[in-house]
Amino acid sequence: MFETATGSASVVSGNFVGTDVSGLTALGNRTYGIQVSGGAVTIGGTDVAARNVVSGNGASGIYGAPTAVKGNYVGTDVSGTRAIPNGTDPNAYYRDGITQLAGGPVTGNLISANRGNGVTFVGGSVFAGNYIGTDSTGRKALGNDGNGIEIVGNFNQTIGAAGPAVAPPAIDPAGAGRNVISANGGHGILGSAASDARIKYNYIGVSADGTLPLGNRGSGIYCTLSAFNVGGSADGEGNVISANGGDGVTFRRGGQIVGNRIGTNAAGDDSTPGFGNGGNGILLLGGGSVSGAAYGGTVKSNTLAFNGGCGVLVQGTAAGGARANISRNSIFSNGRLGIDLAAPFQGVSDLHPVILSAVSDGDATLVRFNGLGTVEFFASPEPDASGFGEGKTFLGAPLSDGTERAVRLPRVAPGMFITATARFTTRRFPRPRRPRPSSPMPWRCGPGRLSRPRRSRAATSFTTRAISTAAPPRRTHKTTTPSTP
Repeated sequence: MFETATGSASVVSGNFVGTDVSGLTALGNRTYGIQVSGGAVTIGGTDVAARNVVSGNGASGIYGAPTAVKGNYVGTDVSGTRAIPNGTDPNAYYRDGITQLAGGPVTGNLISANRGNGVTFVGGSVFAGNYIGTDSTGRKALGNDGNGIEIVGNFNQTIGAAGPAVAPPAIDPAGAGRNVISANGGHGILGSAASDARIKYNYIGVSADGTLPLGNRGSGIYCTLSAFNVGGSADGEGNVISANGGDGVTFRRGGQIVGNRIGTNAAGDDSTPGFGNGGNGILLLGGGSVSGAAYGGTVKSNTLAFNGGCGVLVQGTAAGGARANISRNSIFSNGRLGIDLAAPFQGVSDLHPVILSAVSDGDATLVRFNGLGTVEFFASPEPDASGFGEGKTFLGAPLSDGTERAVRLPRVAPGMFITATARFTTRRFPRPRRPRPSSPMPWRCGPGRLSRPRRSRAATSFTTRAISTAAPPRRTHKTTTPSTP
């Protein structure tokens, strides 16, 4: 075992810690492989010669507060293709690949096959360019028994980074800086303490090239007391979160989920099957606070497709659900409703927009509707299999005062279906009674509220009604004017 003391400055590189000199057979230390108790300590380096193989130890492979951890194999043999796990002592408190109490960046490591979590963060810095739960190619499963990453302390840093490479190219050949967090026995990332982590650019549940499903057994990301920011609005900041056994993302508190692909391959298409998460794309359970607004969360500009449950499911307190901001997502081909509101929301969804007609000409689609607040319109090639709505392509979001009105949207080809959601506000549209809810309540319906939609046949126009919580779409006839509902 390596142990550093306060005041020392050192580099630990090129060693086999817990294996024989071939790096193929376990000769583990009883406790930690490397323990950093103080000083400025760098473990590994940016080239293959500096790599440590830290495997086969009774407790965590690396423990403490190193200055940097770079380019190591932690929990595997020297080839990075076979398991030699750390955490072999069932009585050890930490049995992780890396247990980081504080310190600097963790970049470009292979952290797989360990008996506990891949990484447990009490504190730390940037975490980028690592493979957690795969072999060294990033294409085969070699999962940690626990979570890929668990945050148990106040870790207010970024997981993932944009290129150019912040990691040794031997681990991250593309230099993208993303983490691959896949094939682990628990969640991909678990936030079990108050934290404001930013999770960007990562592949969670898929291979390093984004073409193979390698799901974590639990959710892709599961936040309990944390208010994570998952993804972002800039190009490439979103994560791919797919093929996991649970939900893509589970939030018990508020947070932001923006610009991610959840349930698809890295390309965001349906060219390869098997990428849907087993549960919901996103599950919002309510509780906590974000940006001064209690409960809720923001779900915006994501692609949510092929998940076994709903695209987005809102549960928990009515106050929490009422503050959920679900907007401008592409939601399609999920096993259940695009967006569903569980108890205690029954009846709230009666404040849905109603699409009265939709007529498409050569330039635009004219939609006549009745709705309150910001009404978001979407087009889909097919309605949901349940007969209720999802929305694949965002068309526009006009404001409405609750009276009947018309809006011109981008042209939609005949045979497509139009759906709508609404986001409400009491500041712009005061009413004699307070509107319920003060947030988006799209696509909620119960059995019998909609009849089955029918595809339009017209070559030059089509008429529809909402394929969500309003009326069903109707078949159009060959005409250049809208038929009456």
